[in-house]
Amino acid sequence: MDIWLKRMRRTGNGWSQKGIILVMTLALMVAIVLSLGELVIKAVTDASGQFIGLANFAKYFSTPALVTSLWNSIKISTATTIIAVALGFAYAYAVERSGIKSKWLFRSMALASADYRLYEAAETLGASKWRTFWTVTVPGTKFALISAMFVCFVLTFTDFGAPKVVGGQYNVLATDLYKQVIGQQNMQMGAAVGVLLLLPAVLSFVMDRISQRKQSGWLTAKSTPYRIERNKLRDALLYTLCSLVAVIILGIVLVAVYGSLVKVWPYHLAISFAHYEGFFDEAGPFTNSLLIALGTAAIGTAATFLFAYLIEKSRGFTALRQGAYFLSMLPLALPGLVLGLIYVFFFNNPSQPLHGLYGTIWIVILCNIVHFYSVSFLTMTSSLKKLDSEFEAASESMNVPWYRTLLRVTVPLSLPTILEIFVYYFINSMVTVSAIIFLYAPDLKPAAVAIVNMEDSGDIAPAAAMSTLIIVTNWLIRSAVMGVADSIRKKTDALLVRKDG
Repeated sequence: MDIWLKRMRRTGNGWSQKGIILVMTLALMVAIVLSLGELVIKAVTDASGQFIGLANFAKYFSTPALVTSLWNSIKISTATTIIAVALGFAYAYAVERSGIKSKWLFRSMALASADYRLYEAAETLGASKWRTFWTVTVPGTKFALISAMFVCFVLTFTDFGAPKVVGGQYNVLATDLYKQVIGQQNMQMGAAVGVLLLLPAVLSFVMDRISQRKQSGWLTAKSTPYRIERNKLRDALLYTLCSLVAVIILGIVLVAVYGSLVKVWPYHLAISFAHYEGFFDEAGPFTNSLLIALGTAAIGTAATFLFAYLIEKSRGFTALRQGAYFLSMLPLALPGLVLGLIYVFFFNNPSQPLHGLYGTIWIVILCNIVHFYSVSFLTMTSSLKKLDSEFEAASESMNVPWYRTLLRVTVPLSLPTILEIFVYYFINSMVTVSAIIFLYAPDLKPAAVAIVNMEDSGDIAPAAAMSTLIIVTNWLIRSAVMGVADSIRKKTDALLVRKDG
């Protein structure tokens, strides 16, 4: 009898895990695949729903103003990628390969791991410092550079907030999409532009996956840490570079803070806190953003952790888990503006069973969760891989339910990463514009969208005040939560060390 009960419990454990994976996989299919299908259907049909093939795309490419926007997007993205990746690489190189002071101010981990034997070999062969840089350092970071270039290009190509606020009359693809949908109510042409906006993101996603598969580590057990040699000229030049980049980044924030404190920017520069009045109203944009961010962070973190755990730690159901993992990667290829648009097409349909979500806070939360899901999922999966699988094996041998092991063992050990994911969801939900610009209801306007609207109407100082509130809120949340996470991580590491000893 006992043996039969143990078998039944073990079978129940397996089927409950499979059931949850199946439900969450279906949820991802609805939230991503089916919704994306609506975008494609809209792009190849007319306003009456009749199939017209590629007519919308032909119309787009036959309109000179729209084609100009496409070329503008390509030019801006290319220039931004070249400048940003070059500066980012130089910045990381300065922190990890030079003896500059105050490195804690210029913190970066891009080049933290390298085998110094490669540099010793290059020096022994008589290679110059410049040649060593191009033959050792750059090849060792080429896959990181490739990923950085793809990410930078796509983020710039699909960005909506910056072109909308500071772009003026310089049209790009993202602003064209907004004008077609909001300004002209031309959903079919908006869908066609959305597909064009999606193509570079999909291509980038595929190329990035290929480059990561080809990447091979050049750190081995025999590797030696990189040793920084003294070079005053190099350090002075790199310190100047890092200082300039840091000053520019900090300057942007300080200008926003200063702009929020003046009466009328840039004409009447007397200091005043009047622009902060009313921001903390119960139904105001800032409060709405807090509710959206907290809801996204709480629900998103719980769902991400559970799904990552079941995919990584459960046994069997290989095909189902692989399919679920693939679906979890898809949001990486979806620009926020496109994701928001496909949710308009998918949920704004009275015959759709989930139509009730449209126009509520829940569709905004759902959109944010899907938008930021992949990065959180990868972070959680990487953390779970570091945990010994013997925990699950031992609990299974003792017929302990998987959820009890999850709550009593895995959650405490993974708590720092869980908190990091919570912060990631919260901060990004506070600042995102593109993903929710089509979805918010008039009485649920988020702060980031309110900033764009204020700028449109010329209210620069109130927009700066709202921006400052978002920056301060994100900084406080990040500092508090990450402080708790670091404290938990130290206690966990100390416990593991004592057990190993």
